[in-house]
Amino acid sequence: MVTSMVHKYTAIKLITFTGASGVGKTVIARTLLERFPLFGWLESITTREIRPTNFPDEYVHVSQGEFLQWVSEEKFVEWVQVHGNDYYGTLKGSLDRVLTDPKRIYLKTIDPVGLAKIHAYAPSALLPFYVLAPSEDILRQRLSDRGESEETVQRRLHDCERWDADARQSKIPYVFIQNEKTIEDVIEHIIDFLSGRGVI
Repeated sequence: MVTSMVHKYTAIKLITFTGASGVGKTVIARTLLERFPLFGWLESITTREIRPTNFPDEYVHVSQGEFLQWVSEEKFVEWVQVHGNDYYGTLKGSLDRVLTDPKRIYLKTIDPVGLAKIHAYAPSALLPFYVLAPSEDILRQRLSDRGESEETVQRRLHDCERWDADARQSKIPYVFIQNEKTIEDVIEHIIDFLSGRGVI
């Protein structure tokens, strides 16, 4: 359950990246973290096993029992169980820490359902980017490079189509980012956008 109180923040404190699997959200966020000391990372809590591709502080790994205990104690702003297996969530205390940090702006990759709950919690402190899927050929190659099975690739391609369509109809005020060129081009576009609005 999420508190019904809406926090009234006037400055951007959290920049999020949403989009279907394989569109480059984590690469974008990681690159911004490396280039700009201003940025910090709002970690996710997960029961998923650590992956070699995870960067430091991307996730806090806990047992399923501990995660569900925190759910029962209403410690999460948002949480989800993915494909009936692993759990992911954002702690309310972690989000409050981010929203009151006077020195840094934080980044996070997140799914649309979780983002909607964070947006309801602190709408004026949030800048949500949505990374649109590239062409099917490019996305298929990216997913294959990650070692995904053909079955998984097909599911992700279908998910991309559905996610992009849902995002365009969403009430969340996304900044849509086209992803038809290289990830570096996408990152530079985001940097230009943030610079033009005085965020960085």
